Amino acid sequence: ITAKVLPQGGDNGTLRLVAMIGIAIAAAWAGPAIAGSLGFSTTGLAASVATTAVFAVGVLAVNALLPLDTSFDNGTSDSQTLSVGASRNAIQPFGTFPCLLGRHRIYPPQGALPFTEIDGADQYVTMLFVVGYKNTEVEVGSEQLGEDPITNYTGVDLQYDTGGSQDTAGGITLYPSGVFELGVGLDIIEDVYQIRTTQPDIVKASIDLNWLRGIIKYREGGERDSKKSKFTYAWRVAGSGDPWNETYVEVKAKTTAVVRKSYEIVFPAKGQYEVAIKGSGTMHDGTGNPPQFNTPTWTVLRSFSEGSVICTDCGAFIGMKIKATDQLSGTPDIFNCIAQSIVPDWDGSAWTPAPTSNPASLLRYVLTDPCVNARPLDVSRLDGPAVEAFHDWCVTMEFEYKQYVDSSRTVFQTISSLATAGRARWSTSDGKWPVVRVRPRAPAHAYF
Repeated sequence: ITAKVLPQGGDNGTLRLVAMIGIAIAAAWAGPAIAGSLGFSTTGLAASVATTAVFAVGVLAVNALLPLDTSFDNGTSDSQTLSVGASRNAIQPFGTFPCLLGRHRIYPPQGALPFTEIDGADQYVTMLFVVGYKNTEVEVGSEQLGEDPITNYTGVDLQYDTGGSQDTAGGITLYPSGVFELGVGLDIIEDVYQIRTTQPDIVKASIDLNWLRGIIKYREGGERDSKKSKFTYAWRVAGSGDPWNETYVEVKAKTTAVVRKSYEIVFPAKGQYEVAIKGSGTMHDGTGNPPQFNTPTWTVLRSFSEGSVICTDCGAFIGMKIKATDQLSGTPDIFNCIAQSIVPDWDGSAWTPAPTSNPASLLRYVLTDPCVNARPLDVSRLDGPAVEAFHDWCVTMEFEYKQYVDSSRTVFQTISSLATAGRARWSTSDGKWPVVRVRPRAPAHAYF
């Protein structure tokens, strides 16, 4: 007889099933026996209560001694990558910081609120994406908006600060500080201030004005002539009631196309301010005969805080500025790219940083990297020969691990998932953290 034993994953499923069956049988016998020993009927209510109590105690014991294996987890409901719906660049304040393991096409979450800018006659959108932790290689040319290559769009500026070879010299300057954008949508009124309040603790603000029907004056015969739009914008400390600090502006044009202008206000000190705009001349919105157009609409108030929003120590970021005029409808929250984690990889003699999807290298990285792991292990705590052998085994068998972890997971769940990808399990022995490769046992022979 030859018996060949194959591993079944090492969980407690079979033992739990057998234990539950045993508890049910034991409870059915012990319940009536306990009731009878106390002088009650062996078939009445007392017997039923005793049976239920015995079964409940048995289940608690099984859960304590043979817990369900929850080590393998593909993520929770807050994952964008594993969502059934379309992936998007989510805005998740205080959410999970993503971790890229291996090579993956990713939809990185936004690291800050997007904002718009006016440059000449065009409007631009600036966004900041969190790729994951430092030392990530982004494949230049893989960037897309949805399924369209980013090269299909005009006026695109991408900056990288990921620790990879594609990094932009000087880091990301497109998003230099915290920006909060407030949509206003008010038509400017003659001699009446329209007031809005900035965010607290800001050092600068900017306002956007749009002349949606252009700036133009028509003559009696239908000829077009230039027209001026006159207005005043002002500011003061919020709630102070102080006199306004005013700036008078004239805009002259002869066009029916949309005119866009942006104006910046630099405050003398950090604080919260009131910003106001009023018309300083007659406002026309197609009134009169012949008609004239020069009424602006206050569209946006931006508040700029002091200091960068980018954590350069551990975070990997991509900044994008893209022209919205005539090619975008709303915020382009479908940016995606192919990225690869750069971690210490075994080259046969040393662990050298390199792009890799090897489960052994990624497991070692998760356990020892101080950015990924809040309580990292010193490499001396690892069973070096076992991890190196596991790495070589994964290379031989072409095992790889590729996942963008963008939901809440523990280190235990992550390293268990990595070990499983290489048909292995991790364990501890003599204070070391080795990896035990799962393999069929040698055949057992018996002669009769």
